[in-house]
Amino acid sequence: FVRGIILRKASDTASDTANTRKWRQDALAAFKKAVEYDDENWEAYNLIGVSLTELGDSIALEYFKTATSKFPDNQEIKYWNGWSLRNFGHYEEANDTYSEAAQMDSASYWTFLAYSDLGDMYKDISLEPDRYNTAINYYSNALACDTTAFETYAKRGDAYAQNKQYQLAEADYRKALKLETNYEPAIEGLNLIAGKR
Repeated sequence: FVRGIILRKASDTASDTANTRKWRQDALAAFKKAVEYDDENWEAYNLIGVSLTELGDSIALEYFKTATSKFPDNQEIKYWNGWSLRNFGHYEEANDTYSEAAQMDSASYWTFLAYSDLGDMYKDISLEPDRYNTAINYYSNALACDTTAFETYAKRGDAYAQNKQYQLAEADYRKALKLETNYEPAIEGLNLIAGKR
């Protein structure tokens, strides 16, 4: 397991795509070996699914299905399962899985991420007519978990702007800039809505 973690870290620092892929494949093999030795190692199960998703192999969904049935109360696995489903275009299942993860603990880091990802999914992918309001609600839930998340303020600002709620968009962009001076997406957002209020 530790070998897999080291190989994953190496893949993050690899300078070219071929090396990154090789390190990730080696890390994946190490995590699979860890599960062979200890089938209660939830972190290894989780990282097998994450690694397969990063490598673009949809067998990741089967690993997550096994992991979530084996460790049903593990919020981190539930979150990463939603992330994997989203990456492979299973948006309805991702929505349900993220929502389940968020409901497991109302204020954890994984709840924040689940709500943020749901906001992204509705803002950027969904074709629902009320998608921006839905995204705004999810971003608001995420910000209830972490009021210092300047990226999320900027994303909610984008959703407000796309929903033609320019004053609210401006307020969020300014909150993002207050938390992170010169945050480029917030500056770009303010420039895009200039004169639209």
